[in-house]
Amino acid sequence: MKEKELDLAKAISIVVGTIIGAGVLGLPYVVSFTGFLTGAIIIVIVYVIMVLLGMMMSELSLKNPGHQLVDISGRYLGKPGRFLALVFMLASIMAALSAYYVGLTRITNSIFGSGHGPIG
Repeated sequence: MKEKELDLAKAISIVVGTIIGAGVLGLPYVVSFTGFLTGAIIIVIVYVIMVLLGMMMSELSLKNPGHQLVDISGRYLGKPGRFLALVFMLASIMAALSAYYVGLTRITNSIFGSGHGPIG
């Protein structure tokens, strides 16, 4: 029983860390280009979409216990759906890692005063 609680705590920490990390690094970047009003509208729209997607994925996870998103996509959409889910999952992971890399490089450069690196 203790192991299940640790798994839940790990899952929650991963989700919270991802959301906070994307918010800290991504939102100021977007708002700096779009302006405050447009940025606020984008944030609200993205929030609504993310809540709806989270609710849909939660419902699918409850109906298919023990399966991951790619497996669930394959179950409901067949092999093409499974392949697309895998491609989108890998692409989103790579995009998130790239965004973190760019953000952390900028933060590190501003702290240590280095103007050299992949984003100069």
